[in-house]
Amino acid sequence: MEIDQLLSWPASVLDELTSRFRCKPEDLGTRIDSLQEEIKKLQQQLKKGAATDLAGAGDKLLAGAEKVGDVSVIVGEFPAAPDEQIRNQVDRLKQKAGSAVVVIGWKDDGKVGLLAAVTDDLTAKVKAGDLIKKIAPLVGGGGGGRPNLAQAGGKMPEKLGDALTEARRLVPDLLQGA
Repeated sequence: MEIDQLLSWPASVLDELTSRFRCKPEDLGTRIDSLQEEIKKLQQQLKKGAATDLAGAGDKLLAGAEKVGDVSVIVGEFPAAPDEQIRNQVDRLKQKAGSAVVVIGWKDDGKVGLLAAVTDDLTAKVKAGDLIKKIAPLVGGGGGGRPNLAQAGGKMPEKLGDALTEARRLVPDLLQGA
């Protein structure tokens, strides 16, 4: 923002801004630019921190995964994070497990998210979209997707445990063709 534009603002607005940003009117543009840069850096740090938290949570879930034959059934809760980061961690879990069904839930700002993923070798028995459609109503939501990846959202985060318990119950039956 150019200084000429700023200086044409009413004095009350300039006084408020210079007070909040603790600078002279002619320094406002530079101050705003530096704060925007600082925000970008902090957002990048938050993304890195969220990815680290998710990786740790994923590793714990993988370590405690139930085995149904050669298949890892990985079900649990993740800390809230951007959808893309959650999907990346679920992909990482599938790669590490080899043959797996993964159901992850998370609470975020009064809502709940669910993600189901199935390795390609299992989609004939377990379809992620069908699984998500069965558990999403338990959290007051809905969703769907492809046989190997599906997502849902809901309005009842207090019911996330119920949805994950139901996923733990359903997956072994689906794998055994019940």
